[in-house]
Amino acid sequence: MKYIKKYRSDIFAQNLYKNTKPKLEFDPTMTTQEFKSWKKELTNKALELMQYPDDMYKNPVVNFIFSKQRLGYRIEKYEINPEPDLWIPFLILIPDKANKNNKVPAVMCCPGSATPKESLCAEDFRDFEYDTAAGRWKFPFANAQAKHFVEQGMVAIATDNVGTGELAGSYERNNIALKLIMKGRNYVGLAVMYRQAILNWVKKQEYVDRKRIGLAGHSLGTETTMFLALFDKDVKAVIHNDFVANNNQRIISCYPPADFLYNAHWHIVPSMHEWFSFPDLLAGFAPNKLIVSEGGITEDLLKIRKAYEISGAKDNLSIYYYPDFQDEKDRKYDFKKIPENIEMLEYFKYANVNVEKHFFKADLVVPWMVKALK
Repeated sequence: MKYIKKYRSDIFAQNLYKNTKPKLEFDPTMTTQEFKSWKKELTNKALELMQYPDDMYKNPVVNFIFSKQRLGYRIEKYEINPEPDLWIPFLILIPDKANKNNKVPAVMCCPGSATPKESLCAEDFRDFEYDTAAGRWKFPFANAQAKHFVEQGMVAIATDNVGTGELAGSYERNNIALKLIMKGRNYVGLAVMYRQAILNWVKKQEYVDRKRIGLAGHSLGTETTMFLALFDKDVKAVIHNDFVANNNQRIISCYPPADFLYNAHWHIVPSMHEWFSFPDLLAGFAPNKLIVSEGGITEDLLKIRKAYEISGAKDNLSIYYYPDFQDEKDRKYDFKKIPENIEMLEYFKYANVNVEKHFFKADLVVPWMVKALK
């Protein structure tokens, strides 16, 4: 069939992204006062887009399940009921030295994709007497975020992503995400909501220093940390272990022929692209401490750096690329116009991404967090 260009709906949809600038996109020419006003507006809009339920509990029930001693720390399991019909299990690793007279920092660990919370704790699933979702996890030691932090004397909290691990059910999470959207909710908003509820409870524990709270996100987990960092004023430091890129540009470049949002509907936050993109959320976290450990599109990273300069905290931002691209001379596509209609792997060249080395950069970010929460 021969298509008439001016009638094509796909071109109309593409042009919405090309010709319409997000309403709350970060402006690097802002003054310090304008930045503060923008940050407040960004935070309010981001919170609105999470689509929290009206009937979420102010003080959710938390039930203790078990405690197991490990070398130098204990691992405890709890469940929380943040809204009707929703129960979320979580694990917390507590150093032996932590108590009411020796309060320690706490880090919430948010995993990538379908990695279960037990992997974050470097635990064998059989020790917990239940099965987990099938699959092989790449870089299991590096991705054991919670274990790394507790070994540094910090409390570490581990949770599953929606529809994975113990939160899995009879159909896969893509359909869960679409079902939530059709009912006025969304996957990211649900994850942010229950992680906020867990973090609120953790901050009340007598062994936690609520003035030293951090977030660590890897891959999909960064979508929780970017939002939660804006909402929770106790969060002082964030690890962003993924590449940074403007979502709008990624959609323009990779659709078509690549699947829209890589056929992963759990990334959809309805109306988000009308208002802002991920780099805007990271810019909005300034002046607090932030490390980006897998680089991204240099132009977007420079905008975040500008936000930290505007807020008078340029030293609070650390940016590292994949080792393959850490040296500027190896970033062959910096500042080049990203074409349309390219495959994802072609797009990654512009984003300075090495997909095969996408894992939690523990050797880099764990010492950074220790220093950030001193």
